[in-house]
Amino acid sequence: MLDLNIQKLVKIKKRNIYTCFAVALLYGFGEGGFFVVLQPILLEITGSLFAVGLIMTTVSFVQVIIMPWIGKLMDNFGKKRLWLIGNPIIIIGCFILIMASDIIFAGMAVIMIYVGGVIYRMSSQMIISESSDNSKKGFNFSFVFFASSGASIFGFMLVLFDIGINYHFYIWIFIVMNLLIWLIVFSTLSPISSKFIKKQERNSMGTKPKQNTLFELLRTPKTRIILIFFTLNWFFYGITSTIWNAWFIDTYGVNVQALALFFLVANIFRMIFQIPSGHIIDKIGKKKALVISLICCIISSFISIFVFFTWSSGLVSILIPGYIMAIIFFTMYITIVFPVESIYLTNLTEEKKAESFGTVKLITDGALIPTGVIGGSIADFVHPIAPEIIHLGGFILLLWFPIRSFNGMNHERVDDS
Repeated sequence: MLDLNIQKLVKIKKRNIYTCFAVALLYGFGEGGFFVVLQPILLEITGSLFAVGLIMTTVSFVQVIIMPWIGKLMDNFGKKRLWLIGNPIIIIGCFILIMASDIIFAGMAVIMIYVGGVIYRMSSQMIISESSDNSKKGFNFSFVFFASSGASIFGFMLVLFDIGINYHFYIWIFIVMNLLIWLIVFSTLSPISSKFIKKQERNSMGTKPKQNTLFELLRTPKTRIILIFFTLNWFFYGITSTIWNAWFIDTYGVNVQALALFFLVANIFRMIFQIPSGHIIDKIGKKKALVISLICCIISSFISIFVFFTWSSGLVSILIPGYIMAIIFFTMYITIVFPVESIYLTNLTEEKKAESFGTVKLITDGALIPTGVIGGSIADFVHPIAPEIIHLGGFILLLWFPIRSFNGMNHERVDDS
């Protein structure tokens, strides 16, 4: 009986990984065009970078506040059930955005879209984590991120070649993809929550662990190190990324087709780097992989600043090739830091992993909350390139952090539990 249960469990895990892969393909195709035009839509509605930053800041605040609650609901009611709620929330938000004509309705729509996205990402990441062997978590996370990046390329190409009649075309594509995702999750995903698994966990734990609260998590030195690093990481990341689309159009006077070209390049190279990045993480460990990713981000930021001042001096031809080079290095950073964070945060505790994940994400992603307003204000009232300079300085500081503070995790590879 035990062998049959194990064989059944292995099949369920494998099917769940492939389900997440298929869903990532659909979501990536839908979001590829949608998120290219989202900030230009908001800029068109509001007419202000500050307003765009304010909306994105509000969105970030709502996202991080609900993460612990989403995690708790996942632990209590199941990841699949929550996932099946997330996609309809996205769809409703898309319909509101189509009809929006002022900042209030636009903000409401974006909040719903991003809340649904949080449910999708948390559910997917927790399912990938629980369906992966310890020695393959880096690869499996990268495998799914690879699918999303590859599918996004097609969405970017639609924008690049101006296929859509207007921005609403890309919203409708996103709606259709989320409908298909709901059907796939409903029909193929199998939650790993059988009595057999729970019995195994109880036998391995021996005694019932304490309830996972933020206070209990912070008592663990490893958790504190992880929390501090990723909080600073996403804060400096958000200074530029939360307003980048609108900022690039406003600063350089380009159109959304130019943005689509950059996103196309980014996702092509993300496809190229993603699977090797997963193998690198599994092979050399998370600490060394993080150091490599931070160096790539610093190079990317330095190139962006150099391109801006060169462009300002009159050499406008450097804009496209220069930013393509910056984006390639930034993509190297992304392909490593996302899987590493997912591995760390989905394995903070033995039980109630989703609640622990959401609780820590409340802090780490909470760092993104003020970045839209900060970045937009600095760009509007100080200097257009000032957010990028802050971004560069922040990541230089972050490079020092894992080298000095991750010493206790030098030889860890995938699972820290």
